[in-house]
Amino acid sequence: MLTLVFENASKEKALKLRDFLCEALVGIPGFINNEIVVNTQDLDNDTKEPLNEEGDLVVIDEDGEKHEHCVRLMIASDKQPAEITDHIMILGGKETL
Repeated sequence: MLTLVFENASKEKALKLRDFLCEALVGIPGFINNEIVVNTQDLDNDTKEPLNEEGDLVVIDEDGEKHEHCVRLMIASDKQPAEITDHIMILGGKETL
């Protein structure tokens, strides 16, 4: 699985980016079949990532740096070979849209 995390300057910018990505993916078979997932919250908290007071996902990278106002784009496939490991990339800058 490939996970891209886009950090934004504010929650409003994060929601705008989330909506933009979702609109761009409408009709894509992977998006329809949930092989491509876009979110700003982890309602089940199944990744055990911490949540902020508003229930939004907080991503902590390998260096312990905390990233808020994030949009997470996950791409997975049942056809992915077992030897391919999961990759997580955090894209900072905090200036999107």
